[in-house]
Amino acid sequence: MSSRASQLSIFFYGLGNISPAVKNNLLGAPLFYYYNNVLGLEAWLVSLALAISLVADAISDPIIGYMSDYTKGRLGRRHPYILASILPGTICYYMLLSAEFSSNQGGLFVQLLLLVTALRLAWTLYEVPRQALGAEISKDYHQRNQLHGINMLFGWIGGVSIGYLMEAHLLGDSYDNLSGYRELAYWGAAAIFFTGIIFFLGTSRDIPNVFFWRGFQRVCWPYHRLSILLEQFSLGVETVGCRYLWRSKFCRCDAN
Repeated sequence: MSSRASQLSIFFYGLGNISPAVKNNLLGAPLFYYYNNVLGLEAWLVSLALAISLVADAISDPIIGYMSDYTKGRLGRRHPYILASILPGTICYYMLLSAEFSSNQGGLFVQLLLLVTALRLAWTLYEVPRQALGAEISKDYHQRNQLHGINMLFGWIGGVSIGYLMEAHLLGDSYDNLSGYRELAYWGAAAIFFTGIIFFLGTSRDIPNVFFWRGFQRVCWPYHRLSILLEQFSLGVETVGCRYLWRSKFCRCDAN
């Protein structure tokens, strides 16, 4: 078993960060604005749906991490979950911006809550095993730094690219452009699907080479999962508080 990953594996691993970057770009201000200003859902209901989804995400992260750590099979510990996440994540992303099952407040709230929670759960299946894979495909300290540097680079490329596409070409002169969000659903979903599949196939060759020190898991697993839970809880507080307060201030500015 090699202690170093190939440069091609590092490239494919980094490429896999485009999908989360595209998803994260949507889950910031664009999704909030779309459901509040374009579809007409009350700001506090948008904030509540996003906060509940973060709580579900916080609960699912350690569960999926534990399951992945103890999975055994031909595809290893990480790749079965990564593969299982790509299609559901793609569909949920697309539906968030293209579906409108109801025009009333209750229906829109349920739609947003179900789809954004499903998207976060699907991406837990992708991102938790993927992050673990990054620490396992190489034993070399310096190469791990290189790997995570490439990972961040591709993440920035993905986030900036989808943001530029949305701002400059899809929405045009108005953030209330409904057809622009529909096109964003198509292009974002395509980017998520194809980069996810390429990442899965490109890193599959490393499945026999990953290593795992069971003693480290026994000592650190509880503290690592607790830190994830606390991080997600803080993000939920930010979603309910900061975004709602920002939206309230924004409304007052418009009124003036």
